[in-house]
Amino acid sequence: MDKRLVNVCEAGNIEAFYALLEDEPQILDYIDQLPFTRTPLHLAIIARKLEFAEEIARFNPSYITKLDSFGYNSVHLAAQFGELEMVRSLLEKLDLKKEFLRGKENRTPLHIAVISGKIEVVDFLVRNYEAWIMDLTDRNETVFHLAVKNKQLGVFLFLLDYLRVVFGSFDENRIGFANDLLNCKDEEGNTILHLAIMMNQQQVVEALLGSCTNNSKGILGVDVNSLNRVKSTALDILLQFPQGKRDSKIEQILVQAGAKTRANISLP
Repeated sequence: MDKRLVNVCEAGNIEAFYALLEDEPQILDYIDQLPFTRTPLHLAIIARKLEFAEEIARFNPSYITKLDSFGYNSVHLAAQFGELEMVRSLLEKLDLKKEFLRGKENRTPLHIAVISGKIEVVDFLVRNYEAWIMDLTDRNETVFHLAVKNKQLGVFLFLLDYLRVVFGSFDENRIGFANDLLNCKDEEGNTILHLAIMMNQQQVVEALLGSCTNNSKGILGVDVNSLNRVKSTALDILLQFPQGKRDSKIEQILVQAGAKTRANISLP
């Protein structure tokens, strides 16, 4: 990108931007010709020049969904930085299907917000674009997988509560969707419970099994004996830890929830 254009975008100078266009009418032509490149909108969001970013998005709405060489569009970046109003504004300008907002590894802006721990953005997206919570990445990861893998406990707890309250209080189909989400396996066959055990995330295990498996209303259910690709249950994974490094609290929670080793369950 022309260094003059970069400087204008990083400074967020709207007048200088239009003056540059007047002097160099072709300066933006290459952007539409390249499949993956950063646009002035990318640069403005990275520089946190949100007023300038708004102007650029109005100037050329196609920049909103343009992916850079890292596989991110402007909505991904706004979500990553926790710029809620920018996320809201960019999405309001779009009249496109959700697929146009997917980036690297099929990640949506919600996936990016979860990975980055931006709870306000996550809250906005799941309440206004509810179906996004069901989207999977190319690695078959749910938003819950991503929260656990990136150690975003606050986001995980928010999503779990949202799922329990919103999805668990409607018809059986919605409850079924919620249970599918909680028991979904990533490309390695791991559920979020498998991952939480592997990463020694006691609070995740406690919240997941306390809110779901032992729910007094039986609304949501977590399969504590699900097998991953190498045929291990959550308890199998825990017992692989040396005795001195094994979390006894997690073991207690699992056993109380009915967890078994592979050797003690009936395999088809």
